[in-house]
Amino acid sequence: MQNRAHEGTRRVSKAAQRYGCALGRVAAGAGVVLALSLPGCAQPDEDDLFDGQYFSTRARSESRADPERFTVLVRGVSASPKGAREAGHYQGVRYCLRHYGTSDIDWVVGPQHPPEQLQAGHDTFQLQGRCRI
Repeated sequence: MQNRAHEGTRRVSKAAQRYGCALGRVAAGAGVVLALSLPGCAQPDEDDLFDGQYFSTRARSESRADPERFTVLVRGVSASPKGAREAGHYQGVRYCLRHYGTSDIDWVVGPQHPPEQLQAGHDTFQLQGRCRI
């Protein structure tokens, strides 16, 4: 009787070992996938570079009543003011294309303005425009 109890324990133990091994393989596989995907997150695409620099940009509507009007914030201007203007223009075009299907913009304060008019704070440009629909 003692042997049977011991055999049952051994079977559970083998099943646990198999399950544990399979779980270990899944975890190792997930770890490899995660490790390979992380470098892609850290590196900006070539398409995201302006004058050789990456800029953090954000475009948003100025008001719900007039959603065609938008503001673009560009951070990291000191790396390249020229590149920051290009990044702001690009983000404005993306905003209008995404929301209205057009790339036509009437800039109130846009990339063609002098840097003094674009300054919105330390190391930040602010552009303002209206999607032409």
